[in-house]
Order: sequence, then structure tokens, then C-alpha cells
Amino acid sequence: MSEEEKKSKLKMDKITLSPKTERAIVLSQLTDKSSMLIDLNDIAILLNCSYNTVQSSISKKPDFPKPVENVLDKGLHFRSADVIKWIKRYTPRFR
Repeated sequence: MSEEEKKSKLKMDKITLSPKTERAIVLSQLTDKSSMLIDLNDIAILLNCSYNTVQSSISKKPDFPKPVENVLDKGLHFRSADVIKWIKRYTPRFR
């Protein structure tokens, strides 16, 4: 089998991911040492729940990490490390 034939057999179909799935992949790499800022949408993806649940309930819990100021973007932003630590403490799936 020629080199060209080998290459053509190895070709795979292009996979297209939704923006939410791409973001979930990025977020899945976060650790309790990560420095990235995340928003309520990101937290909803991490917890596999709705934005409304995060906004109206989870982020209002007294022990939930406090938002940080972000001059580049509107809305609430949180240190990902703080959120990951909170998730690990309160969500068995992340332990």
C-alpha cells in the first residue's frame, strides 16, 4: 500500500461542536488553582444546571464565592479556582 493510500484511509470526518460544548471542554480543564474568570453561564455549564438556577439560587448562597470586578466585561465574574473549590466541597460528583 502506497503512502498516499495510507493517508487517505486515515482521513476522518470533520466534527463540529456547538459553542456550549466547546466551552464545556475548556471548563472541564479548570482546577482549584486556575486563574481564569468565569461567569454565571460557565458555572451553569460546570454544574449542569440552568443559568436561572445559578443566578437566582446558587450564587446567592452565603458561602458561594463572591464576584470580582471585571472592567472588560459586564456581568458577574468569579475566580474559577474559588468556584471549583466550592463545587468540590458541596457537589459529590466533583470530589
